[in-house]
Amino acid sequence: MAILCLFLDLSINQQLIIFLISSIASILLLRKWFSKILWKRKHSTDLLEDEFLGKTAKALSDISPGENGKVDFKGTTWQAASEDTIAKGENVIITGNESILLIVKSTKKL
Repeated sequence: MAILCLFLDLSINQQLIIFLISSIASILLLRKWFSKILWKRKHSTDLLEDEFLGKTAKALSDISPGENGKVDFKGTTWQAASEDTIAKGENVIITGNESILLIVKSTKKL
């Protein structure tokens, strides 16, 4: 815009219109390119699944269907849910996740 104003005598209204048009055109034309650059990293859920899926954790509280509990995995406490009834102190296997909630399964049924 500054270069245009250097060579042309434009009113403030003309400058605003040119700025708005060029901004909208830039967003529309460069959106895919910017999104590829900005979202190049792996999503955190993919990383979580790669690191935790199939690993063993220990239940820190009772877990029952429909009621979340806590598990210890690598020295950190995580919220956990299960379709099985799991007693405190029992070993569990991590089968998935929903955001930061781990889905676990009892090792007794294996």
